[in-house]
Amino acid sequence: MSTTDKALSLLALFSHVCPEIGLTDLSKQSGFDKATTLRHARALLRSGLLEQNPDSRRYRLGAEILRLANLREGMFPLRTVAQPVVEALAQITGETVHFSARAGDTLGTVIAHTSAKTVRIVVEPGLLLPWHATASGLAFLSQLSSKEGERLVELSVASHPSLAQPDASFVKDAIQLASVRGFAVCADRLERGVAGVASVVFDSSGAPIGTLAVALASAQFDRFKEQSIAEHVVEATTDLSIKLGASPQHTAKRLRAGVAV
Repeated sequence: MSTTDKALSLLALFSHVCPEIGLTDLSKQSGFDKATTLRHARALLRSGLLEQNPDSRRYRLGAEILRLANLREGMFPLRTVAQPVVEALAQITGETVHFSARAGDTLGTVIAHTSAKTVRIVVEPGLLLPWHATASGLAFLSQLSSKEGERLVELSVASHPSLAQPDASFVKDAIQLASVRGFAVCADRLERGVAGVASVVFDSSGAPIGTLAVALASAQFDRFKEQSIAEHVVEATTDLSIKLGASPQHTAKRLRAGVAV
């Protein structure tokens, strides 16, 4: 891992659960010694990617990230295009829906619309999703080469030591099935009691850039529910892909595969 990679990896440690992190915890979570962590943190402070709480001296994401995010969205609108599709899918299914995008070797939620049901799944924007233990991750892997998929799964397993070691046959079979059906299903892997159905979103070049997923309580998930949700998810990802410039022929092929549950 290069010096730049190490410094930027610190940014991935921040979340809604941990909006501010002290140096000691930043060192523990990153696996770097304290001196190395401090050196990288100072570099991120100088660039504006991190800032410090003036009272606690804990680190938090800096304003430069907001500037870059706004600049990116202004030039290549993704959130603006995806938001109404996410909301429409949530309205149709009545469940929590989230859109996630790939950034380097990670897959993170960009938009989340929480269900109004009493029993519902809450997905926070900014959550990094394990490639091997979520419907979104498995769906995305189905669009990659075997070599690239295996690399990401290996990184995912190493980054989520608290999760049970993945069943190699489950991951392989789930990816293969997703490539045929156009969507992936995963239940009780990342978190007990949570099920998900996801499909891949493509850009104008035909490359996979993210996923749309429906998350619901696994106790409410059965074969009929899976088929119904899968049809809506594949239709929504097809709609979003076309709005992002993907070929209608490319997405129509996936839709036909997806509904043949």
